[in-house]
Amino acid sequence: MVADVHNRPQGSFANGKYDQDPVYGMELFSTLDIDLQEFGEKLMGKEKEVLLQSNLIRERY
Repeated sequence: MVADVHNRPQGSFANGKYDQDPVYGMELFSTLDIDLQEFGEKLMGKEKEVLLQSNLIRERY
């Protein structure tokens, strides 16, 4: 299910092609390399923006 910025449901993504039931009890661990953190802070300076790095698999639709 896709939601807007106010968390209101907007329907399925790709006609539900990727829909799946949730798996409860799995934990998510997120880490950030200190060198990457310092580099990002140097790039951003005093700006209050978001720096996003992602390793997503891309598919053509």
